[in-house]
Amino acid sequence: MKKWQTIAIGITTAAVIMGGVTYAGFSYLGGILKPTVAAAEQTATAPAATPIVLPNKYTLNNFEFDFRRYNSINGQMVLYNGEMTSVALLPQADRTKAINSALSTPAEAAKALGYIHAKFNETLASYNQGSHDTISYIQETDGTLTIVPNYLYDERLTHQPEVYLRMADVIGNEKAAKYLRDVAALVEIGVKNEDIQALLYAHRIIHNVDSFIINRPNEGEEPYSAAKIAEGVAYIEKHRNGTA
Repeated sequence: MKKWQTIAIGITTAAVIMGGVTYAGFSYLGGILKPTVAAAEQTATAPAATPIVLPNKYTLNNFEFDFRRYNSINGQMVLYNGEMTSVALLPQADRTKAINSALSTPAEAAKALGYIHAKFNETLASYNQGSHDTISYIQETDGTLTIVPNYLYDERLTHQPEVYLRMADVIGNEKAAKYLRDVAALVEIGVKNEDIQALLYAHRIIHNVDSFIINRPNEGEEPYSAAKIAEGVAYIEKHRNGTA
């Protein structure tokens, strides 16, 4: 065989070998890269996962106040900005949001009204027994005497006008709503002026709304309650601005 033929065969053989190696290399790389590219494409086209929102009765948007247990809204704790905090420490707008969430249906308003009625009964029973007519003292460590504050007009559950106004908005009964707004006005007068008569009128209206308008609507209103409610409305007009 001639020398030039030998060289040509050698070059051709080397080219074939290199071509095979190159093809095998590309095939190997393709096997590595294709799953990665496919995974990337799948990631890019997959729909975003829907966030899971767990129910939480202490958030401001789904707030459930324990009216039976707590005698004060301010004592209730809520989840606020990721931390448990007292309702008393909330900004007014968020406090209102929490109350509005707790009282958002006629059923919730009626249930809360029943608890408030019971709390009012306790307060006035204590008053009728004369517990708020006497002056009590506490002896300090230095021997001095300090008058015990009168808690009849504190920030208890029954003394929150905003609660009655919210219940009026959602109670679903026009007459009950009107009466609850009257209660809000009377409670505001009673607490501001330490006026027991205003609270007595407020209690009578609550009794009428809870016991008859909401729970026994077919029986009509009590004549006694109707007369007292009329007196209460006149009392509001007379004392609304604190002038009487």
